[in-house]
Amino acid sequence: MVIYGYPVGDIVDSTKLIVPDDLHKIHLTPSRSKFIVIGTKDSIFNWMKSNGNVLCGFDNETRFTSHRKLSQRFTTRNKFKICSIEPHKMLKFELYDENEHDGIFKRMFSSSKMRLEIKAKHSSKHMETSSVMSVSGKNGISLQEVLMALKNNPSRSRRCYNLSSEQLARVTCDYE
Repeated sequence: MVIYGYPVGDIVDSTKLIVPDDLHKIHLTPSRSKFIVIGTKDSIFNWMKSNGNVLCGFDNETRFTSHRKLSQRFTTRNKFKICSIEPHKMLKFELYDENEHDGIFKRMFSSSKMRLEIKAKHSSKHMETSSVMSVSGKNGISLQEVLMALKNNPSRSRRCYNLSSEQLARVTCDYE
C-alpha cells in the first residue's frame, strides 16, 4: 500500500498530503512544487506500474491578478502579470529511505519504508541530499518511463549484490 499526494508546506508528512481526486496528471506548479509517494520500494514501483500512463508536468502558473487602488479622487484598476522568466523543462525523481538507520539488508530486499519525491529540477545549485536513487526526465514524462529509468539506474544499494559476504559486512559497517 502506498500513500501519495501533494505535501502541505515544506515538511513531508504522510498525514498531511493533499490527495488528488482523479490522478490523470501529476501537475506541479511554483506553489505546489512536489508530489510525494510513500511506501516500500516494491509498492512504490507497483504503484508507478499501475499508473504508468500518468504524465508528470510542471507549469509556470501564468495568471493575471487584479488589484484595486482606491483614492479620494478616482479609482483605477491595475493588472499584474505573474510568471516565471524561464520554464522548468526537467523534472527530478528521487527515492529516499525513510528509515535511515535500518540495515542495508532491508533496503536490498525492499522492505524498508521509502519516499519518492517528484519535483522540478532547478538549474541553480541546491543542497544535495542523499537519495537512494535519482533520475531526471523531461517535462511531460510518464510514470512508466520513470519506472524503467529507475529500474535501470545503478544505485548504491544495487552495488552490494555482487559483493562477497565479507565485503558486504564491511559496506554495512561503513554505511551505518
